[in-house]
Amino acid sequence: MKKMLQRKTVALVLSAVFMLSAGMMSACSKSEDASEKKREESIESDEDDVTPTPEPTEEITPTPTPEIIATPTETPDRNDPEKVKADAYKAYLEVLQSHSEEILSFANTFIYTTDYIVIDDVNDDSIPDLLFMAGNESDYYQQADLHIYTYNPDKGEAFEVYVANSLDFMAASGGVYTVFSRNDTDEIVISSAGGDLDWFITVTTLTFNINEGAQETDILEYESYEEWNEDGSDIIGNTVTVTHDGMTYGEDYYNDYISDLSGRVDKILISDEYPADNMFGWDTWNSIAMSYDEAIAFLSDSNSGDVDFSAIAGTYCFSSGVGAWMTEMTIYDDGTFEGGFHDSEYTSGEGYASVLYVAEFEGSFSGIRQTGGLTYEMELADLTFTKTEADNYIDDQFEGGMLYSYQTTAYGLDDATTIEIYLPGYLKSDLTEDALGWYNCTAGYSDQDATAITVMCLYNVNAGQLWTREF
Repeated sequence: MKKMLQRKTVALVLSAVFMLSAGMMSACSKSEDASEKKREESIESDEDDVTPTPEPTEEITPTPTPEIIATPTETPDRNDPEKVKADAYKAYLEVLQSHSEEILSFANTFIYTTDYIVIDDVNDDSIPDLLFMAGNESDYYQQADLHIYTYNPDKGEAFEVYVANSLDFMAASGGVYTVFSRNDTDEIVISSAGGDLDWFITVTTLTFNINEGAQETDILEYESYEEWNEDGSDIIGNTVTVTHDGMTYGEDYYNDYISDLSGRVDKILISDEYPADNMFGWDTWNSIAMSYDEAIAFLSDSNSGDVDFSAIAGTYCFSSGVGAWMTEMTIYDDGTFEGGFHDSEYTSGEGYASVLYVAEFEGSFSGIRQTGGLTYEMELADLTFTKTEADNYIDDQFEGGMLYSYQTTAYGLDDATTIEIYLPGYLKSDLTEDALGWYNCTAGYSDQDATAITVMCLYNVNAGQLWTREF
C-alpha cells in the first residue's frame, strides 16, 4: 500500500505542476494514455505466448480462408456431465466478456444480424460449444469472423478450435452465410457467398473435438462470372466453375451437391441470409442463435450461485474528463480496494502559492450478487483514509511553495452504500441520466454511436456517480 501511495503521490505532484503551469487538462485522457502504454507493454511481453493474428490483406476476399488452431489432446471426464456443462458455461461467460468489444462492434455494424451467438453441443460429444460472430481485429467495421470454442474438462478451460476469417464483410454486395449442423454426422457446415460480377460460394464441412482439434473434411467452391458487352448494357455470357476434391465440374454438379446436403440439416446455428435467398431453401430465421445480452443472461443465470469479486477486479476511474482532478480506485480479487483523489488550484496562504488537494483511501466491498444478465450489486463495507489534515505539509520545491492538503472525502464514493455493476453490453438507454452523463464524459466519448456500454462500470446509487474501468 505504501509503495502504491508513494507512486500516486509522485504522479499527483507532477499533475499539479503541469496544471499550474499549463492550465486545465483532461484527467482521464492521461489515464487512458497510461493504460494504452500498459497494454502495449503487456502485448510485447506476451508476444511469444499468444497465437499470432494473421496479417490483414489489403482487399477483402469474399471466400474466407479459415484458421485452424492447435488444441490439447486430453480425453474429457464425462462422469459428471452436469458439472462439465456448468464449468463450460462459466468459461464461456469469461470468453464472451473478454471479446465484448469485438462482438458488440459486429452487432452495431452488421445490424441485419440480430442473433449471432450459439451455445449448444453442436458436435454431439456431450460438451457444450460456443460459436459467435465478432468484428475482425484488423477492421471491426468492415469484416467479421466466426469463432468456434469448445471446453476441455481435464484442463478446466475453454479454447478456440477454429476461426472463419472474414465470413461477413462490407464490400461489393457484402457477404452472406449460414452455419448449420448435420443430422447424419457430428460435422457442421459453413456456407458463405459474396461478390458482384464475380459471385463466389464456398461450402466447408468441419469436424472438431478436444482430442484432434478442428479438421476441414470437405470443401466445395463455386464461382460464377457474368460477361457484359462493351457498353455494359447487356449480359452476353455466364461462366460457372465448380471445384470439389481437386476436380472441376459444371453447375449441375453443384446443384446436385446442394440438393443432397439440404436434406442433411439438423440445426441452423447462425445465419444472415433472408429465407427467400438461402440456397438450401431453409427458414434461416429459425436459428438457435441469440444476441449478446441473451447469451450473457443465459450464462450468468447458469452460474448465478458462483459469484466472486475476481469478476470485477481491476482499476476504475471517476472523472469528468476535463480539468486536473480524478479519483482512481483498484479493486482486488477479495473485494478490498485502495485508491486516491487529486485536484489542484491557485490558492495562496502563509508559506504557499498553490494547493494540491489529495485523498488516499482503502476499504472493502461485500455481498456481491447478480441482479440480472448484465448487472451485479455490492455494498461498501468500510472506507478508511490513510492520511488526514494532520498530515498536511508545504513542499518548498515549488515556486512560492505548494500546500499538500489531505482530504477525508473520496469523490465518487460520496455517501456510498450500494454500488451497482454494469457489464459490457448493458444498454445505455437503461442507465440513469446521471450515469449516462458520467459515462459520456469518459469511456463513452469514443463510442458515442454504440447502443451499449463497452467497459465495465460501477455506479454509486446514492450520489449518482459512475466509474469506468480502465484497461
